Amino acid sequence: MKTPSPDAKRGFDNFFASTEGHEDLCQRLDAAIRQQQEATPEPSSSDHESLEEDHRWQCNILHDHFESSDIDKMRNAIWQPDYWKIECQHYANVLNQLLLRDTDDTATAQRWRTAASMYEDLLRLNGLSTDDTRLIRHSIESQKYWEKEKDVLQQQVALREHEMHEAARARKKDIQRQRRERVRRRLRAIEEEETSPPPHPKQALRLDSIATRTRSRSRVSQTARVTGAKSTNQRRRRRVPHSDSANL
Repeated sequence: MKTPSPDAKRGFDNFFASTEGHEDLCQRLDAAIRQQQEATPEPSSSDHESLEEDHRWQCNILHDHFESSDIDKMRNAIWQPDYWKIECQHYANVLNQLLLRDTDDTATAQRWRTAASMYEDLLRLNGLSTDDTRLIRHSIESQKYWEKEKDVLQQQVALREHEMHEAARARKKDIQRQRRERVRRRLRAIEEEETSPPPHPKQALRLDSIATRTRSRSRVSQTARVTGAKSTNQRRRRRVPHSDSANL
């Protein structure tokens, strides 16, 4: 390091010994302190904790050394349940404040419904079954809560009864329509028989001739069957004596 000359050292001593030099040094120190205070947040003094006991302030300083994702990974190593309980309750309080602050009923209902589903999922993640969460919901004692649910269910029951009544009426109409259609077909067939012209004489003779030949063939076939049966019986009778004589 270069040592200042005696003349320069004498000049510095004279400067700081003067009033102007002292004021300039104080101003520079104040500026440095303000800059340091702006760069580093002040610890909370509401609880009158000392600087060493303000852990949040110390964590804010330590956070500057890591990325947010790395901090979350390191936080997972914390095994004390009180730590996570405080964080969970804090998130729940913030969520409730956000929901209560919203004035839009539609948006508020959607957010509360989402929050309720989230809590229900958390209950299942902690070992409760769907039946268990349903029993928990049924333990709600607010009559105002159940009144709204009753109104919705009654509307659905009335709608189902109306739909069943309409379906029964439609089936009844369909059965009546089918019956009327069958009656119309029968009446149409009767009218066609009554209004159809009689057959031509030649056609009638031809039909009679066909019927006569059919009956004749039937009689011949029947006679042949009877004759064949008699012949078979006669042959059997002839064989029987011959067989007996051979045995003798």
